[in-house]
Amino acid sequence: MNLVVVVVFLSDVSAPRRYCLYIADIGDRGGNVPVNNIYVVREPATVQNSSVDLAGVLKFNWTEPDAETLLISPDARLFVVSKVTGGKATVAQVPLTAWNPTSRVDLDLSQSGTLKISTPSRDPLGGALSPDGKFLLIVAEYNIYFYSIVNGDVIKTLNDQVPTEVNTYVRTPSTQSIAWAQDQKSFFILPEGSDPSLYAYSVDTSSSGIVVG
Repeated sequence: MNLVVVVVFLSDVSAPRRYCLYIADIGDRGGNVPVNNIYVVREPATVQNSSVDLAGVLKFNWTEPDAETLLISPDARLFVVSKVTGGKATVAQVPLTAWNPTSRVDLDLSQSGTLKISTPSRDPLGGALSPDGKFLLIVAEYNIYFYSIVNGDVIKTLNDQVPTEVNTYVRTPSTQSIAWAQDQKSFFILPEGSDPSLYAYSVDTSSSGIVVG
């Protein structure tokens, strides 16, 4: 079972520098029906074995049987991207009404989009919006794709835009974790496995919005 974890800064007057972990249980769980729950916890102050309290939970339904990508915008909009053979995955927004621990919300697939990528494997494996929300990276088994988000519309951008492949990326099999540096001058990837290495790639978004590495 794969869990998607995203760290997000939480602006809070009572705790001005607190972060949240969004833990998405949205995969196929070894061929079983996905749970499609997104759990939110405050990031612990220290890394240790301990229990944490839930800050919130989102529950939703959709028709996609598998997903490994959760995207979170700077204004706290949440998007899930399915995982399909060939990479032409579905992206949909998780509405605010999903913040309800007692009921489950159906995603509005009439407002969904389809990625314009073509891959030989089941993709995508992960993704990350930049801290300012203007750029997006999607990682697949063999490539990383770069998008410039148009007018803040994530779904329309993914549905309409043919992304740029990151030409400096050296394939690292089973890379499912990708994240931007806070200054947006680089990004990081982390593959699955025991004691994996963390890889960093430089980014230049100042010239035509292209990642040049």
